[in-house]
Amino acid sequence: MARLANSEKMGFFATPPHVVELLARWIAAPVTVNADTGKQTTYPYRIFDPCAGEGAALHQVATLLGGEVTTWGVELSPNRAEKAETVLDKVLNTAFQSVRVSHEAASLLYLNPPYDNDLDSAEKRLEIEFLRLSVQTLAYDGVMILIVPQPVLHFADMARLLAGHF
Repeated sequence: MARLANSEKMGFFATPPHVVELLARWIAAPVTVNADTGKQTTYPYRIFDPCAGEGAALHQVATLLGGEVTTWGVELSPNRAEKAETVLDKVLNTAFQSVRVSHEAASLLYLNPPYDNDLDSAEKRLEIEFLRLSVQTLAYDGVMILIVPQPVLHFADMARLLAGHF
């Protein structure tokens, strides 16, 4: 029954707002410091979500961090993409795998991928595929928020990706 519910939701599980708030406490908008005055100024940055859902989590992160931020996401579900368009700067309603995103284009990557097996192979996890495809969009000095079920961290492919990039 749980598997059917997951398929119906297309693997989508929204991050609760209180969890987003806790996550945002650990990061800050990028700043520059004036060497003469010591004054800090935020500079423009972009946050990207390849599985944007309704855009609520990404919008909340952007609001909590503040500064001059551009939000953009990709969402497969037309209904969720339509809702995301009301709170994000740019939303593409398509599969993330079909989108070309410049390397190192995002200062912050918010990744809450579908929780499921790949349809082609029960051995492969979608969480790992989304990480593999999206990590290249993150700027060299960027921050990634990765939200996955804890057991997925035990997959060798996931561990290699995380250890190799972070």
